[in-house]
Order: sequence, then C-alpha cells, then structure tokens
Amino acid sequence: MKKLLTGTALVLISTLLVNIGNYGLNMFLARFLGPSMFAEATALSTIVLSFSFIALGIQITAAKYLSEITDQELRAATLQNLKYFVNQASWVLAAVIGFSSWFIADFLQFESNLPFVVLALGIPSYFCLSIHRGAAQANQSFGSLSLSYFVEMIVRIIISVGLILMIPRVEFYMLMLSTGFSLSLLIAALLSRPAKSKALLLPRLLPSKMMFFFGSIMMYEFAQILINYSDLLMVKHHFSAETAGLYSSLSIIGKVVYFATWSIVLVMMPKVIEKEKKGEDHRSLFNFSLLIVAISGICIVLMCFFFGNSIIGLIMGTQYLAAAPLLWKYALSTCLFSLANIFCYYYMSLDKFIPMYIALGFGLAQITLLHFFHGSIEQVIYLQIALMSAFLVSMISFKLYQSHRSYIIQLLSNTPIKQQTIIKH
Repeated sequence: MKKLLTGTALVLISTLLVNIGNYGLNMFLARFLGPSMFAEATALSTIVLSFSFIALGIQITAAKYLSEITDQELRAATLQNLKYFVNQASWVLAAVIGFSSWFIADFLQFESNLPFVVLALGIPSYFCLSIHRGAAQANQSFGSLSLSYFVEMIVRIIISVGLILMIPRVEFYMLMLSTGFSLSLLIAALLSRPAKSKALLLPRLLPSKMMFFFGSIMMYEFAQILINYSDLLMVKHHFSAETAGLYSSLSIIGKVVYFATWSIVLVMMPKVIEKEKKGEDHRSLFNFSLLIVAISGICIVLMCFFFGNSIIGLIMGTQYLAAAPLLWKYALSTCLFSLANIFCYYYMSLDKFIPMYIALGFGLAQITLLHFFHGSIEQVIYLQIALMSAFLVSMISFKLYQSHRSYIIQLLSNTPIKQQTIIKH
C-alpha cells in the first residue's frame, strides 16, 4: 500500500501539473478564439484524445506483459518487437486518417483538411511514446513516466501559443494547433526513450496471448472513445458553432474528474498484476482506488454545483456563462464513468473481459441515442447521466457476482450449499 501511495502521489502531482498546463492552454484559446472557433479547437483536441486512447491501449499492453517478464534480455527483446509492430501499424493508421481527412473536415464543419493531415503525421510519434511509457510503467519508474507527460504538455503549449501569437492569421489557427500537438508528441517520444540494453534475438512475432489482450484492450479503449468524446463530435455536427463552443466549455471543465483520477488507474494496474502473479490478495488496492476516485469526484461535482458561474467565468470567460447551470450535471456524468472505469481496468488486469464488452455496449448506445435525441445540450447531458448510472450499476453487479459466484451458481442449480466459497476477485 505504501508503494501505491508513493507512486500515486508522484503521478498525481505530475497529472495535476499537466492538467493545469492543459487548462491554461484552454483558457487562452477560449478567450482568444471565442466560442465559435473554440469549438473547432476542441474538435481537434478530441481527435487527438481519441488517438490517446489507442496509445493508452498500447501502453497498458506493454506495461502488463513487460511487468510479467523478469529476465532483462527477454524483456528488452519483447520491447523491441512491440516497437516494430506498433511502428508498422501506426503508419498504416496515419495513412488512413490522411486519406479520409476531407471527410472528417466536412463532418466537423471545417474549411480545410490540413489540420487533420498534420495530426495524422503525429500518430507514429504518439504510439512510439506510448511504448516508452508502458516500459516505464512496467518498471514502476513513475518519475520517468511523469516526466514524459510533463514534457509533452510544456512543448505543446510553447509551440501552439507561440505560433498563434507570431502569426495572427485566423485561417491558420487550427493548423498551428495541430502542429503543436504533433511536434509535442515527437519531442516527448525522443526524450523518453529507454536506455538501450542487451536483447535476445527473437523472431518478429508477438505471443498470441499478448495479441488477444491488446485486441481486448483496444475494444475497451474504443468504448472509452465513444463514451468520452462521441458527445463532443455529435454536438459539433448537429449544433451551431456557438452552441458547440458552449458545450465544449462544459466538457473541458467537467472532464477534470476523469483526468484528475486517471493516475489511480496508471498506478493500480501494474501493482494488481504483480500481486496476482504472487498469489497475494489485491482487493484492498481496488477498494482504495475506488474510494479515492469517489471522494475526488464528489468534491468536484459539489464545487461545480455551488460555484459553477465562478468556475466558468474564471476559466473560460464571461461569454461562456450561459452554460454554467449545466456544469455540475456534466461533471456528475464524468464522475459516474470514472467510477465504472476503475472496475473495468481492475478486471482487465486479471484477464477478465466481460466489463469491457459491457462498456462497449454503453458506448455504442450513447452514440446511437445522441444521433436521435439531441434537442438541446441539456438533453444530451441528461442522456449521458442516465447511461453512466446504468454503466456503474452494471459494474457493481458484476463485482457482486464475482465475489459470490460459487454461492449464486449453487443457488441457481438448486444444489445444496455445503460450504460458502469466498472468491478473492
């Protein structure tokens, strides 16, 4: 537990600094661009964050399987193979995004496709960076992990803000932002490279178990993209630029619950895997992580409820105050999702993937319902609250089933219960 607290504290401090930097950038963009153009900036950020979930899946896969390898030469060889395959896949995805950039620009009501082409060029750097972060997470080198996030944030702010102030041409603002994103990823990837170590010569082949886990985690990351960001893209598509800008302000602030508690997941996963491998009880890690997320989420929701006007006015500016009454509701939706997220990652650490399929179902339900029900941004938020409440209830139900599975199976089969077996998961 002491290691969990130490690692969590280090990553939490880094996450806090990164979030402060990102919010500082959003404050600048919201005030400098105004609601209409800020909606475009948020759409670009949403595309990058969608890539981030794929990158996170790569990072988690690397962290899980590298942490299970004790032989340093074998670990180095596995890392090399991961980098080889991820690099190949990243360029394929970059090409797909580049060729479909006109469609993306048209769907999101952009005048030019160039910002999306530049973002596509940053994908290989992003995925390479995720491998480096996964290696650091597996080694429990939380200092290196924290530093890579900090460097990425600092470089993005310097380049993005610097270009906008140096070249005050409105038609180039989105291109400058996408350039800042891509260059920050490239520089962070170069600076976070792990030290070279002796590696075994292995065939260019990844274990089938690793590929299955990666496919499963990708499915869940896709579910997270749908849950976290489909609302932004659907609002940008269906509503006016002004309304989309107001909704973007809610999302930027309301999702602080998710990003503020993400460090818990980063630290919990390798430690749960380590304890599971040793045959040790890890329920306390889960309970402790869930408690921290619950307390943090409740505090943020209450702050948004009582001080919504002040928070919106301070961070985004007075031109976004019309959205203030909805801020606590959006934060509540994010809090519910963050709690459910702890359940999902905990069980995926234990190679239990049913929560992943449940999450995917809710993600698909969200984008489908938002397509048909988007009469107002308030309706969009209420729909998300209802879905995330159901998602959390389903995760609690799954946890109860896992804890009392033997008892439930015997009860349903009408078999006499001779002894109640306690399942540690």
